[in-house]
Amino acid sequence: MTSEGQPVSGARVALTLETAVEPIVRETDENGNYAFGALSAGRYTISVTAFGFAPHTAEMTFAGGEERTLDFSLTPLPRSTVTGSVREMGGNPVATATVTVLDTPIAPVVTNEAGTFEIPGVPAGVSYLFSARAQGFGEERVEAFVDPEGETVVDFVIGPVYLETFEAGPGAWSHEPTHRRDTDEWHWSRTRNHTDGGEGAFAFSGPGGSFYSNDADGVLRSPSLTIGEGARLSFWQWIDAEFDDGGTAAKRSPTHEGSFAYDGGIVEISTDGGEHWEQIEPDGGYPYEIAEESDNPLGVGTPCFSGRFDWHRVSFDLSAYRGAVILRFRFASDAQGRAKGWYIDDVEVTHITTDPEPLPGCGVVAGSRTLPLALFLFFPLAFLRFRRLPG
Repeated sequence: MTSEGQPVSGARVALTLETAVEPIVRETDENGNYAFGALSAGRYTISVTAFGFAPHTAEMTFAGGEERTLDFSLTPLPRSTVTGSVREMGGNPVATATVTVLDTPIAPVVTNEAGTFEIPGVPAGVSYLFSARAQGFGEERVEAFVDPEGETVVDFVIGPVYLETFEAGPGAWSHEPTHRRDTDEWHWSRTRNHTDGGEGAFAFSGPGGSFYSNDADGVLRSPSLTIGEGARLSFWQWIDAEFDDGGTAAKRSPTHEGSFAYDGGIVEISTDGGEHWEQIEPDGGYPYEIAEESDNPLGVGTPCFSGRFDWHRVSFDLSAYRGAVILRFRFASDAQGRAKGWYIDDVEVTHITTDPEPLPGCGVVAGSRTLPLALFLFFPLAFLRFRRLPG
């Protein structure tokens, strides 16, 4: 309840046993009530968070077989107004851009003709992730602390976006074995798709969505893209790859906090036309690591995507790179065990400074869509007339 005695609905109550990794979570009902079932004896940390209120944390020791009632009085946070602007990379204001305070019930606002915005009534003393989007531009996110006593200004610089939905087929994307004798199973597929109303995606799998092969190692390459300051990569992925989520592999490296994989995929970048490649890390890191007993060509300990997950979006910070780059998605499997593979769709790169080279069917920057190009070749005809000169 609030400090005035009013119930707080939708508050998150998390109870964590001292020896546990994951908390038990409940949400308060319309009357502000919550309840946990039978609990093991031990020492617990209980934390309560609710939008617009200061978080509350307490410690408790539970003997087991007893009932315990814990009531919390939450203090409302002071409110503040957040202002800011959305501009192009060249400095021009962007009108009608949508600015959102992510993961909050605060209504999005739209920038005016001067590219500025104002969000009143934001609970202060807390950090938020702000997002700006506009037609023809990529999303830009900024984390900012809302000052309860001073002015909070959040400015965005957004750039043109390259978006490839693969609805027109492979386009300018190519695939090949990582090394000459490797097995490459990348292909354009209609088996799974993320794009609304679409039907195509790139897949590393067997024919018709069947299991990929053992001892496979192939790469999917983007066309060359020229990126500016603050560029980001995002894409949607569906994955089903062989992994160990707590078996013998998990015991081999107690320092690794994630799970272990036998097969998996990574994302790499090249700044020299594909001569050399560097693995890049997604926001929050890769969730898996190649297990010690695996002979996967990615190498033991390599962070990777793996496991079984439905479509979800992942993002990468490319701000360390400028100029022409090529991206590639590499999937590799070991000698045993197979699954349904890795699907990639709706690839987006923000802060494009030069359109990708227009090749047949490739994706180009055009608003927020990828448009297929047709390549027309015109052959002019030269008509020559000869006549004999006298003499």
